[in-house]
Amino acid sequence: MKGRRWWMAGGLALALTMLSGASAAAAGPARPAPGTRLPRLAALMHWNPHLAHYQKISRWVAGMGIHWGHLGPSLVLMTNNRGQVVGVEQTFPSTLPYQAWMDPKTTEYNAGRAIYSQHLMFVPPADVTPSMPANVPSDLASWDRFKAVNGSRVTPYSQLKPFRPGVGAIWGPDGPALRVILNRQERVVGAIMAVPARYGWNPWYDQPRGKPVHDPILGTVYTQTVYFVPRSQIR
Repeated sequence: MKGRRWWMAGGLALALTMLSGASAAAAGPARPAPGTRLPRLAALMHWNPHLAHYQKISRWVAGMGIHWGHLGPSLVLMTNNRGQVVGVEQTFPSTLPYQAWMDPKTTEYNAGRAIYSQHLMFVPPADVTPSMPANVPSDLASWDRFKAVNGSRVTPYSQLKPFRPGVGAIWGPDGPALRVILNRQERVVGAIMAVPARYGWNPWYDQPRGKPVHDPILGTVYTQTVYFVPRSQIR
């Protein structure tokens, strides 16, 4: 339990960390093309059953929306007031080395410990407002669009694992980070967080208790994967 105290505030303090260098963009066309619509939280819960017990862990945060997750290390989802997912977030204990793709270091403490975070957005943060319309197009439709919105947070990313049907190709940098999953057309179809196994196990992880996996970059870890589309479509 002690090793996991860095998370116990449930992301409320980290939600105050504002994204820097966010690009402001127009809301886009009135009718987004197929494949560019923001995924709905209800759909993600259907495609990822381990999300069924996610709780609201923040009030509205400007440029981010409402945070959903567990009161334990989990891949946090952010939604607008229409139930659409506008971004994902991972936090990291400050005992890990700070990386350039993380958010600016926060002076806020979470359960008595400093943390780092990384937000990856599906729309420009300036578009995430309480009155945000439902037709704002998502940047998930292509890796180029995703890079344009997230900038330096994904600039160091490269392919870590090749494409596999039903799984996708894993992309990330050389260090602790929120990784992304691309399909053959380089559409962003999911995200993966990895937690050092020494921080303990949680039932929403991909691996059974006591069965962590070896990551060539991060060492022994548990992971949590969230897909933004049905896995049957990743082919």
